[in-house]
Amino acid sequence: MRLIEELLIQADAKLKSAINSNSALFIETVHRQSTVKGIRWDDIVNRFEYAALERPALEKQLEASSLKSEHKSKVSSHM
Repeated sequence: MRLIEELLIQADAKLKSAINSNSALFIETVHRQSTVKGIRWDDIVNRFEYAALERPALEKQLEASSLKSEHKSKVSSHM
């Protein structure tokens, strides 16, 4: 609980918004990462931000790229 309090005190508006939107993921990340010996609050924040913000964006890019490739493949096969 103290770790969550420290994280919220240090959080900027972007992080607070991400926490608000992904509260279950935030709790899970804090719980899982707090067992790592020597972990700091900013390491936990980085891991949460990656899971909440960057990973979904990368997955969307990969999906879009895959769809484009699939489309090109279908178009090429009909030519």
